[in-house]
Amino acid sequence: MLSFTKTLRPMLVGAVVAVPMILAGCGSSGTDTAATTGSPQNAIAPSPLASCANVAGQLDVAQDALFSTVAAQLASVPQAGPTAQRLVISIVQLLDVVDIVALGVQDLGATRDPMALNRTIAQVTGLLSCFVSTLSVSLLDMQGQVPAGSVPGLANLMAQLNTLNTLLGGGLAGGLGTGVPANFDLGMVTAQLNSVTSQVQVVFAQISAQLPAGTPISPLFPMLTIGMADVSLVINRIAALDGNGIADALTFVVSDVATRMTVTLATQLHLPASAVSPAAGALNTALITINTSAHALFGPLFQVLNAALGTVLGPILGGIV
Repeated sequence: MLSFTKTLRPMLVGAVVAVPMILAGCGSSGTDTAATTGSPQNAIAPSPLASCANVAGQLDVAQDALFSTVAAQLASVPQAGPTAQRLVISIVQLLDVVDIVALGVQDLGATRDPMALNRTIAQVTGLLSCFVSTLSVSLLDMQGQVPAGSVPGLANLMAQLNTLNTLLGGGLAGGLGTGVPANFDLGMVTAQLNSVTSQVQVVFAQISAQLPAGTPISPLFPMLTIGMADVSLVINRIAALDGNGIADALTFVVSDVATRMTVTLATQLHLPASAVSPAAGALNTALITINTSAHALFGPLFQVLNAALGTVLGPILGGIV
């Protein structure tokens, strides 16, 4: 099952493929796919140079459990199920940022080449572009489930997401393998992601006020917005060349998702333990590993390489360092 879900998960980006149809192959009962095939009009496409394939790393088991058990459980909910699944996929994509940063810093430690961190930044921008696309589809889906005009903040949010996606696309101008160009500004990306996160909270509140009681969408909102804020902190600490700060921020992402998962999925959505426990347990196991290894490596490594990193990467760090 691990390789099966890892192969299929990238196909869900932008909801180009019908989510319930795929989940039916994972043991779900499935739902009507007609309403979920294709992307809604005005959905944001990932940057053409972004790779939306999954990242192999320490969070794979947790991500696959989220996909194959949690998303599968949500598949059977009429109408709201596909949107809830996409929100779960968005959370999975944020966890991919943790994996790629952890792997990138390990590569930096092995090579002592500042460009290794530059390439990691390019990969993060690509992952975030995929996240923006998935989130835009979810938002437009939710707009269709509430009365017209009841989400006045959505137009502003979509504009902000487009701005963020443009910034991210600029970071991929040279392709994932070459790193971001010298005119890329990581500080601007962090600021725009923070702005998007704030506006997402506004829009989620407007949507929550309109959804019928018991719809399994609103309880997922805090897990997503907290994850977005944590990932923004990861990027901010990378731009500051703060090794210990990066390690802290990576653990925040995993810890907060794990904590919110238990509250959201078990307590609020009342999913069975068989659906929640595999993902929560895998996240907590990965958290211990990441917390230990990242703090042992990142701080000393960035201290030793700080001057070299600043010299090579200074132009793209947005004045944060």
